[in-house]
Amino acid sequence: MPEDLAIGTVSERPALVSLVQGRCRPGAAAYPATIGDLAARGYLIAGQSEPGGRWLRLAEPPPDLSALLSFERRVLGDVSDRLAATGWAPFAALADMCTADLLGLWAPFEESVRRQARSSGLIRPRVPVVARRIVQAGAAAAAVLAYLAVHARPHAGHIWPLVASYLAL
Repeated sequence: MPEDLAIGTVSERPALVSLVQGRCRPGAAAYPATIGDLAARGYLIAGQSEPGGRWLRLAEPPPDLSALLSFERRVLGDVSDRLAATGWAPFAALADMCTADLLGLWAPFEESVRRQARSSGLIRPRVPVVARRIVQAGAAAAAVLAYLAVHARPHAGHIWPLVASYLAL
């Protein structure tokens, strides 16, 4: 069995940092960085293997899960499912799980990171909801005007309203 190896501590949640730096899209390293962060905080135990790669196993007894954010609980659950059969697994294999299963692991992880960032005030929608509704209503009005312009008979001197309606479309 690999011997225990300490991993340096991280003060910030790496997935949230990646989201903020990536313009509201966490980078591909956010998932592996979260696994490393969980190991640094004692939820996973890291060990050294023969070839020199890091191997991880679950901490016994598991630390208090209430301190974890929702996306961290999701990653720990994914890793726990993978480690249930073997006990130990290479860090690289665990880190690559999210790229192997984009819809099953990465998409829920990314959405959970965004939700957490939004609830903690790190990010917000670019356009407020009220402004978004006003723009949608304006787009609907432009579509109605364009429809009327297409089906209206052009009269002498009324070309500019037709041109404006086409431009609105």
